[in-house]
Amino acid sequence: MVHQLSKKEASRHAVMNSPQMVAALLRAVSGGTLDPEAARSGAGALHNISHHRQGLLTIFKSGGIPALVKMLRFPSLLTLLAYK
Repeated sequence: MVHQLSKKEASRHAVMNSPQMVAALLRAVSGGTLDPEAARSGAGALHNISHHRQGLLTIFKSGGIPALVKMLRFPSLLTLLAYK
């Protein structure tokens, strides 16, 4: 749902201005869920908000860098995310 919302400009701003929402997305992509579809959608939403400077800042402030680096340790997850 958040991934779909993040495709629209107004909703994207609401997501990127919510550190709690960004933190939840980061948990979803860094192994906080066993559901591959949730991880894929979370990554898509993070991708969408990363197109804005405010989105990048929120990802950073929410601990996003270590979470994204952690994701790199799981090649199988990256493979799932690559095939949307």
